[in-house]
Amino acid sequence: MKKLLFTTSLVLFICSLIPVKAFSQSCLEMDYVALRALYMNTNNISNDYAGWPDLTFFMANPTYPAGLDMGNWGAVTTDVNGCVTAIEMDDTSVTGTIPPEFGNFSQIQIINLDENAFSGPIPPELGNLSTLKTLILKNNSFSGDIPIELGNLTELEELLLQNNSLTGNIPVELGNLTNLQRLHLYNCNLSGVIPSSLGNLTNLAFLFLHENNLSGSIPVELGNLDNLELLFLDYNNLSGSIPAELGNLNNLEILNLHNNNLSGRIPGELGNLTNLEYLQLQNNALTGCYDANLSNLCSQLNVGVPSMANNFIVNGNMLDESWTDFCNTGAGTCTVSNEDIQASRLSIYPNPASDFAVIDINYLPDTQIHLYDVNGKLVHTQILPANNKINLQQFSEGIYFYHLDYNHQIYTGKILIE
Repeated sequence: MKKLLFTTSLVLFICSLIPVKAFSQSCLEMDYVALRALYMNTNNISNDYAGWPDLTFFMANPTYPAGLDMGNWGAVTTDVNGCVTAIEMDDTSVTGTIPPEFGNFSQIQIINLDENAFSGPIPPELGNLSTLKTLILKNNSFSGDIPIELGNLTELEELLLQNNSLTGNIPVELGNLTNLQRLHLYNCNLSGVIPSSLGNLTNLAFLFLHENNLSGSIPVELGNLDNLELLFLDYNNLSGSIPAELGNLNNLEILNLHNNNLSGRIPGELGNLTNLEYLQLQNNALTGCYDANLSNLCSQLNVGVPSMANNFIVNGNMLDESWTDFCNTGAGTCTVSNEDIQASRLSIYPNPASDFAVIDINYLPDTQIHLYDVNGKLVHTQILPANNKINLQQFSEGIYFYHLDYNHQIYTGKILIE
């Protein structure tokens, strides 16, 4: 019995080694074919990178020659089994095309061909690279559509294709890349709409789609991108209103929507973006007043320089007042009539009032109320107390406007103090 167990264990051990060797050999053969195809489809690799064989060698060896160590080739990184894990040929003078054999790599994690002179289409075979984490093809002359097969690269963390001569739409399939942290597709001559599926990329930190010919509205689904820090959609043909859902992007630091055809008011929800430093909305068709909640941005935008923020927000739009005056005096703050307040099922009494007024709502902790005078100047801010009563004795007689942030809704109205 012991002999049988020993024999069985030995067989299992030997069998476990065979796939590793077979896998390693298969990897070497396929990787070699891919690198050989790259050499045959390009120029200048031997000039720019040491260790690569010459044309004579590749012509004499169409398949992998035993014992060859591709890890000694410049720009190529291999693992302990000799399998290629990275190709980093950035900022050189390589010309030519990416061969379809590039889809053969079984262990590759990084492809970086930045700042070369590659041309032709991006091969759909790249969608076979199930281990790929970084794909950088920016600053070349690639043409044609972005292959929908790139949506198969579920391990991908960086997709940088900017500054190429691509055409067509942004593939809906890119919404499958849920590990993606950086998506750079700017200045690629892309058209069509921004796919709502990009709202699935909840690990995304940088989304750069500017300087294209994109049209349609900004998808509300972009408000799902909790980790987004930079959103650049400028210099397109986007239309419609700015989605209020963008106010959910708590980590956003820069929002560039300028030079589009966006219309309507600036949503007050943008005032919730406590980390926002730069907001560029100029050269759209924005109109109307400023929601009082936007005053939260007055001291934080553009390193606290209101004049700079004014140019980035007002220029080329038709807003009621300048951003500077809104921040300094409250000019242009939105107000609504008492009829609108009743329609919203919120009332304030007595109105007119003298010593105090009560907001007729269910109490919620941390509900804020702001009072503005007839010139739009903020004169009072407080947390609403448990009895919903506000003391008015400190105010002079006249008309005041209030702004109440209650249960994620904004209520505004008028109160007369006698």
